[in-house]
Amino acid sequence: MQKYPDFCRYTLKDEVILSLPGLEIRPERRKIYRNPHEISMTKKEFDIFYPFAVNKGRVLTYEQIYQSVWNGYAIGGERNAVVYHIRNIKKA
Repeated sequence: MQKYPDFCRYTLKDEVILSLPGLEIRPERRKIYRNPHEISMTKKEFDIFYPFAVNKGRVLTYEQIYQSVWNGYAIGGERNAVVYHIRNIKKA
């Protein structure tokens, strides 16, 4: 290293990986893999999917999902918005 003073040393930080049977979720990259293949999701779909993965076994209400994804209080139309995106997630 002394021989090459312009050489920069980079360190990689540890990445959090959430593993579920058949799935690997990398939240910092917003990527989901099923076996070796990436599952394509929009930002909103990932934002809806991730709380389900983290809260596996718990029931989440439409209002809770809406508030976490859209950062606002639900006023009655949240169910349709959430259902639309969940339908797309199921297709993936």
